Amino acid sequence: MAQGARPAGYVEGYVLTTRRQAVAAPILGIHRSGTSALAAIVQSFGIPIGDISDRASEENPRGFFESQMLRQVNDDLFTFLEASWDNWAFDAGRYDFREERFAPFRERALAAIDQLFGKVALWSVKDPRMAQLWPFWQLVLADFIVRPIVIIRPPHEVAMSQIARASRNLRVHRELTDEEDVAALWALTMLNILEHVGAEGALVIVHGDLIYRTTDTLDRIRAYLRVRKIKAAKDFAAGFIEPDYHRAKGEVSGGPWMAMAGQLFADIQGAAVDGIVTQAAAANLIAKQDDLHIIRPTMDGARRALWRARENSEDAWRYQQILPTTEKLADDAFKMKTDQGYAMARSAYTQMLRVEGPQLLTLWRSYRLAKAAGNREEARKLLRQVGDLYPEFQPAQAVLARYRAK
Repeated sequence: MAQGARPAGYVEGYVLTTRRQAVAAPILGIHRSGTSALAAIVQSFGIPIGDISDRASEENPRGFFESQMLRQVNDDLFTFLEASWDNWAFDAGRYDFREERFAPFRERALAAIDQLFGKVALWSVKDPRMAQLWPFWQLVLADFIVRPIVIIRPPHEVAMSQIARASRNLRVHRELTDEEDVAALWALTMLNILEHVGAEGALVIVHGDLIYRTTDTLDRIRAYLRVRKIKAAKDFAAGFIEPDYHRAKGEVSGGPWMAMAGQLFADIQGAAVDGIVTQAAAANLIAKQDDLHIIRPTMDGARRALWRARENSEDAWRYQQILPTTEKLADDAFKMKTDQGYAMARSAYTQMLRVEGPQLLTLWRSYRLAKAAGNREEARKLLRQVGDLYPEFQPAQAVLARYRAK
């Protein structure tokens, strides 16, 4: 290395160190809780936050500030567990991530951390999936000094924000379109975070404080992480944080999950002293959640059902993408007027019915196919179905009238 050159991974103000001396400050929070804004703020202290992309969207116009590498690790682990980030019944606390079957994921996660941060003395990272999988990540980070920053937002506001997000893309967000589902995800995720608060405690930041009491929030982050570069962070926040970040306001209809999540939110706020929830305070807080402890053991059945539903709907969506090709194949095969052509058309029409349901055009084509193939019983069945479902469709009514006349 040339004299005076800085080694890879060097960050101004933070010396290189061994892993056991390094501080990991992951940002933990539910989706739609302000994790992206918080990650941007933490980065403004000069703290590396990983391989973030320039991706932005309508819901996050300033970007996600999300590690792409760690997000992929999390998604793959979710798939292995037959779950996904939007599976509201998923509970990471039911797994023992020390088991041998999780060894490849532990090794991959640690290798990703080493690749992203090397021997940097202080680093942070953001991916809401990490919060949902926090028991796994706490095990992965066992050799680090772990100082998590937990951002909490009132569960009803998270629900409103997520439902608005889902309405713009129901295919991607089909599992989280109800207030109670979002509240369940909120409560289970927070319960797992609290159960794995370590010796350093956790800094809790309320979403509203990040927006409306930004300077005080930055002072707490600085004190908790023991950093000095506060001016640059305050200058950045002045141009980055805006009241527009607080779009989802108001109330939602309350159900049992929303009541449990709301109580947990209030209890977390009450347990924090100067923003810090200690390990002992977290344990006392957890013990108070009687209703959550009663319902928690029943959730895995719901998790499996949601996974199966997701897989089935993914199959249906994939079929939708090839529907135009399938339709052309069916029409061309039908025009061949051969046994082979009829067989190909029948297969294609069956697939179209599976995807689209009893659509008029597909049913009518299937009727014509059955008639051309000489299958009178099937033809009459399909014709009656067309007539019953689409009484205004005159070609079918005309054929039915001829049948009745006979």
